[in-house]
Amino acid sequence: MDEIYFTNKKLVENRLSTNVVVPSKYRKYLLSSSMFLQYDSKILADESILNIPLITTMLPLAWLTGINIYVDRLDKNFKVSIDLLEKDFKKMYPELRTDLNVKAGELVENKINIDDSERRTALLFSGGVDSTYSMITNLDLKPKLVMIWGIDGYPYPKASEYWSNVISTYSELAENKGLELHIVKTDTRRVLHSRRIGHDFHRELLDGTLWVRLQFALFMLPLIAPLSIGRFDSLMLAAGHDPSYSFVEGPEAIEPIVPKIYWASLRSKLDGFIPRYDKILKLKEVAQNEALKLRVCQSHKILGTNKLNCSSCEKCYRTIIPLVINKIDPNNCGFNVNETTYQNMKAYFTNRNIPMLHIEDQWRSIQHMIPEQIDSDFLSSTEFLEWFKDHDLSNTEKDVWFYLNIYNKLPWPISKVLDEIYKMNNIHIHDHSPTRLKGEKKISRSSEKE
Repeated sequence: MDEIYFTNKKLVENRLSTNVVVPSKYRKYLLSSSMFLQYDSKILADESILNIPLITTMLPLAWLTGINIYVDRLDKNFKVSIDLLEKDFKKMYPELRTDLNVKAGELVENKINIDDSERRTALLFSGGVDSTYSMITNLDLKPKLVMIWGIDGYPYPKASEYWSNVISTYSELAENKGLELHIVKTDTRRVLHSRRIGHDFHRELLDGTLWVRLQFALFMLPLIAPLSIGRFDSLMLAAGHDPSYSFVEGPEAIEPIVPKIYWASLRSKLDGFIPRYDKILKLKEVAQNEALKLRVCQSHKILGTNKLNCSSCEKCYRTIIPLVINKIDPNNCGFNVNETTYQNMKAYFTNRNIPMLHIEDQWRSIQHMIPEQIDSDFLSSTEFLEWFKDHDLSNTEKDVWFYLNIYNKLPWPISKVLDEIYKMNNIHIHDHSPTRLKGEKKISRSSEKE
């Protein structure tokens, strides 16, 4: 049968597991034919809700190949949600085959039935700047914080020592804030062969990665659908883009996507769609009274340590610098900044390629945060900040697209070998997803001070 379907589906002690079956000619796009999701609380959902995260795990492959996904039962509102999402994704990626795809033997109307009417909101929480800002500014809603182990660079059950520290750190934070913390463990992101799919369908994905183009918001929110029944009917995802840009025409257009992801009586929303500069200012207010524990890093350098961040990768740098600019000590926020940090940063910006999206949406904004006149040498940062505010970031992408184009045009077995050669020569083609922007961002340092 030319469709995707699930077999051996089980829910045992809050662990949902299944096998996935795809047509033989598409098995090369799977790294695993099984998947699981493990929740830390009793699951009250029926099969029509349990099928939601399974479907969204496989939906990118269905949209790229045109094959259908079939389940016996599915939440009625989620089927409407998928139909709406298809239209938006088709606008962003015209070559997707989003005209059929999800079929169900029975559509079921579900209700959430909240046990605690004062705690009916959940926030997808990572510990980064965006989700920490959303937590702080929505404390009146008493949001349930939901962390997912398995969607970043530390697949479950690997990195258990690292995640033990993460869970301990944020359990304490949640308790201090009077909030609940839920941990979801999963291997669903490891099911699809993202590199092979990205290579074979690079035209459909506009030369971007599968994660950035199709999986990000579409993938994460539905993972916690089984947990929502009886607990929350409002779900927030922290916005990660500066509103000075418009991604409405795609790609990476999560603004129109997130509100259209829903099931039963639950609705989703994007929270905190404001400049990162303003978020840092809000964190500064909090940091005056308590230590912030930020987790932004996905470097394997921190595995086997008790650190939340390596303090020497691109994601760490784009958090450390705004903290320093706003006179927030990164050493009190989960980072380690010393006399060599600024030298390492200079070397990084001089010698490394930075993803285009991060340059346009993050780094230029950070440059504009730096005042014309720096009034104090906070943490000995003045020399570096003076250098960085005028550093030219404009030529970091040129060679990457040349290498990516070669990689995509070669047959997969050759591209796979070439990818390893690239990595040995510090060419990171999978960190780069080209972005079409509508309009151009214009910022002046003087306007930011007003």
